[in-house]
Amino acid sequence: MKTNGIGNLNQYATIMAKQTIKTQPQNTAVKTDSSTSVPQADSYTPSESKRSLTDLTELINSNMTLAEKGAKLREVYGNVLADEALGTTIQSIQNGKYSIAEMKTELERRAELAKISPKEALKAFIETDPNRADVERSKALSAKFIPIQQKLRAGKELTPAEKSFIQEHYPEMYAQAMQIEQEVAQLKAQLKNSNSKEEANQIYMQTKMRVMGMAGKDNGISLGLIPALDNAFRNM
Repeated sequence: MKTNGIGNLNQYATIMAKQTIKTQPQNTAVKTDSSTSVPQADSYTPSESKRSLTDLTELINSNMTLAEKGAKLREVYGNVLADEALGTTIQSIQNGKYSIAEMKTELERRAELAKISPKEALKAFIETDPNRADVERSKALSAKFIPIQQKLRAGKELTPAEKSFIQEHYPEMYAQAMQIEQEVAQLKAQLKNSNSKEEANQIYMQTKMRVMGMAGKDNGISLGLIPALDNAFRNM
């Protein structure tokens, strides 16, 4: 019975010690006797001096390799940022799309997230990815561009707004659209000046054969030019 009593007392003491630790303010030392070792709640949390914006700026701008920078960051914030993600983040900083202050805030937030489940941490990371805005912007541009591209490939004339959009965001496609427009205008002028239906047919076929001979050598212009020539001829 004595042994059981001591065991119960030890269990009670252990439970009370854990409750005492939980009620201590964060970063406050817990007094224990010399025989008891109490682990820190966050073993990788650095001193405040190592978390300063100046230190982070110096690290990012240093001549260290990406792997070395990643290792130093993990010493301070824990395993919250892979080297590949760090490289992307540094590139965003250099492009002016992201600041080191924002990076610091994000690293500290991820260090806190490291204490929760991996699933919740991953969800939060995706929602706050510094490159997420660029991805969403690309999706939005692509959604607007595809109908314009399909319209051009069908040989249909683009509106001024559509031309302005591709000129700003897809200059190569804009150059193709302008070349198609020029070829169609030239065909229309020749058809208008023809003296007979037979002559008009001959002009149309010669133009079309010339364009078909360019296929595969014109960066895809003929894909939209041939339907555009057909539409112009039918509508004359």
